[in-house]
Parts: sequence; structure tokens; C-alpha cells
Amino acid sequence: RLGYGNEILRMAAAGGVAAPVTTLGSDDAFHSWPELLPGGTGLLFTVRPHSGDIGTPRIAVKSLETGEQRVLMEGSMPRYLRSGHVVFARQSAVWAAPFDRNRLAVTGDAVRVLEGVATDSAGLATKFTVVDHGSLVYLPQVTETRQLVWVSREGREERLGMTPRAYVTPRLSPDGRRVVVDTLEPHGDLFVYNLETGVEEQFTFHPAIDQWPLWSPDGSKIYFTSIRGGEPGQIYVQRADGTGDAERVIADHTSSTASGWSADGKILVIGGSFAGTGVDVLTVQPDVDPAPKELLATAANEAVAVMSPNGRWLAYRSDESGQTRIYVRPFPDVNSTQRLVSDGPGSDPLWGPDGRELFYFSPDGVMAVAVEAGDTFQRATPRRLFSLDRYFQGANINWDISRDGQRFLMVKRGTTTDMRQQIIVVQNWLEELKRLVPTDR
Repeated sequence: RLGYGNEILRMAAAGGVAAPVTTLGSDDAFHSWPELLPGGTGLLFTVRPHSGDIGTPRIAVKSLETGEQRVLMEGSMPRYLRSGHVVFARQSAVWAAPFDRNRLAVTGDAVRVLEGVATDSAGLATKFTVVDHGSLVYLPQVTETRQLVWVSREGREERLGMTPRAYVTPRLSPDGRRVVVDTLEPHGDLFVYNLETGVEEQFTFHPAIDQWPLWSPDGSKIYFTSIRGGEPGQIYVQRADGTGDAERVIADHTSSTASGWSADGKILVIGGSFAGTGVDVLTVQPDVDPAPKELLATAANEAVAVMSPNGRWLAYRSDESGQTRIYVRPFPDVNSTQRLVSDGPGSDPLWGPDGRELFYFSPDGVMAVAVEAGDTFQRATPRRLFSLDRYFQGANINWDISRDGQRFLMVKRGTTTDMRQQIIVVQNWLEELKRLVPTDR
């Protein structure tokens, strides 16, 4: 079982009550990636701390005979090999160390043994395994070089002057003069681009992943999600000029993402898993109370909620129908009614600046819907603007709209990188490992 405040559990193969195997330390957020050693006398696992950088998960071992539990070294996702090694992820590479399973001890220095392995959202090279006969299997790290472009309603493009990177989730400042965007590169950071001067600057420099930015209503601050501090996806805020330290916004250990603001700029709309009902929509008042409050929580997953310019309607995506579609509900009385906006699958909702249109992504392309969002909500039939074939689509809102509502800021896919994922198999890899990391065996 994986969750914050959880240890490793075990249960009989026939079923029954799950019982804890490991014991959480005072600084442990959770334990994960269990690896039972041959003979069943010991267990390797990963310890995620509450404090410290995301780059400092630790590998621990538990004796199932004596009950002793101790930390061995920095790393994540340990795997024991019959060659007498433990291989594991440390930052963006795979490492190995000689390991005595009888003494449950590391017997030599850890060595970096493999680069170029695909990383997870925390920047750790976890996309690998070693099978019993000694072959290494892994997904290679693939980075797509993308560009930010303006796209007109008719599909005409105009490139921005930013350096091509693996961009995602661009957000325009309230005055329309700047863009903040994150990247999918290992240890991804935020970048800010001035549309008037053409100046491009790196905004965050922390070794943890910083992602999913959102401007404050007055443009003086940037909110973003980060795994810094060893906790899952917490929302931080920092001054937009880069001065001062980033500060955590929400007093909660559960993953969350900022998606929009109320019309008066006092309420931050966020998404996260808080109520045990999947992904829900919550709100927080950053300057008043750091505790998030449930807004919309059903048995379905609701996400990327955005407020209408007049603050009276909330647009969001939900999978309640079995497909991800776009809906609206009145704010703040979200339980009084619900209206379907997309005729079929939809994601990434955006309001037009005047509140008279809703836009979203669909399999057919970018869709525009004329709406009346006053005391009641009325919509017209969605109409297609242009194809999405050349543009990146992801889990969050991956575009934005100009202040005049006539252009869209899009992430254009790279044209020089082959994104077809491959699986690399290295046969007899244990022989190479023994050469790189000698053991006593």
C-alpha cells in the first residue's frame, strides 16, 4: 500500500487483515518499493522523508527475523540481484552496490552503472528492471524539443523566441506581457519569458521538480507545484521577480495543483486527492487560511477547474460518464446544478476573456463554445477551430489565451525528436555489472 503516513504492509495469500512490516521513523513520510530478499529473511524498501530535497529518498533494510530496521544509503527502488548486488535509482541514473544478504549490509561503495534511463515525475531513473537470467530491461530517457507558438483561431502559427525545450503548461500573466512555463526535463524548472522585450529567464533552480505554474491575480507572484521538501506535489509561491524564497501555500501533505482564481482574486482553486474519492476540486485562501476546503468531491475524478471571468461558473473536466468531458457548475453553490459543455470527450478547459466563450481540447481539435454564463447557463453547439495534431496535450491545462481572445498560446511538438518509445534489452548484463562493481562472491 502506498500513501502518505503508510508503512509496508503484508497479508496472507489467502486474504485477511494486512499488518505493518516496517515502522515509520519520525521523519518518514512513507515507505515504498518493497523487495523481499531470497529466503524471506529480509526486506529492502524506500524511505521517503518529510524533510529534505526530493533527491534524497533513502534505501532501508528490515530484518524479518530480528525486527531490526536501518537506513543503508541514499537511493530509491532497490532491487536485489543474484550476483550479490543491489541496484537502485539515485537521481537520474541507475547505481549499484555490493550487498551481503546474510548480514543485510552494503559491503562497498555505490557506483553509477547506467545513464539515460527514463525518469519518473520526481526525476528518479526508476524505469528499469533486471530479470532473473541476468538481462537488463529499461525505457530510455527521451526528451522532446518543443516550441511555444501563438495560434490564431484559423490555425495560423507565430513562433515565440524562447529556446526550444520540453515545454508544458504555459501560462500568460494577467497583463498579457509575460509567460511562465515548465519543462518535462529531469529536475524540470520554470522559465519566464517577456513577450515585449524577448528576454528569457530561468525562474526556479531547485533540484526538485517544479511544475504547473499559475500567476497571482495581480501578476506579482507565481504559484507552482513542487516536490521539494520530500512531500508529494505541494503548492509553493514565490515573487515573480525571483526574489525571496519559495513558500509553501497549503498546510497538507497531499498532492495538489493550482488551476485558477475566483473573480475577486481571493480564492485559489486547486485539484488534489484529499477526500478519498479520487481527484477532487478544492479551494484555499492563501492570505487567510492555509487549510484547503472541499468544493467538489464526487465518486468521479474532477480536475483542472477554472472560474468564469465573472466568478459565477466553474468549468472542469470529469470522468463520471466513463469519458473525460467538460462540465460547468455554479459557484460557490456547485451542488445546485451541473451542465455538460462538451458533446464528446474533452479536456483542458479555458474561458474566453469576456466570459462569452468556453474552449477545450477534444479528439477533433480545439473546440469553441458560445455561452451565456449569468444567472443561468446556456451554451451553443461546440465548433472546431483547428487541429491539435501538432500540439502537446497533457494532464494539466497545456495552453492559454490572449487578452483579446483571438490567439492561443500553444506548445508545439518537436519536429526533430522521434517520440516512439523503445524498450532496451541488454543481455548478460550481470557480467558487465560484476566488472563495474566487484563483490566478494
